[in-house]
Amino acid sequence: MNDMDAPVSGGFHHWVVYNIPATARTLEDHASFEEGTTSMNTHAYFGPCPPPTGQPHHYIFTLYALKVDRVQEQGLTHDGLLQALQGQVLAAASLVGLFQRVPE
Repeated sequence: MNDMDAPVSGGFHHWVVYNIPATARTLEDHASFEEGTTSMNTHAYFGPCPPPTGQPHHYIFTLYALKVDRVQEQGLTHDGLLQALQGQVLAAASLVGLFQRVPE
């Protein structure tokens, strides 16, 4: 989950998840996937939190279908994961969520 509207080069990475089994239909069981390192230097989901200016932020979720079953490295950052996926991507799909905080 990447916020490209954040004032950070390359966007703010709220969640990095990989090694999701092809059979998974939800992400409820943490044992079934690997969480990488977010921009907050954590290994957990960090929800949308744009500044309270009213400006909407676009949160991009991208799912990749790979030629390999698993990426062996643990704790990868967003950029590290993209580097590990080079040459392994069969297809990709993205979903964009829009969120804004209303000024007080």
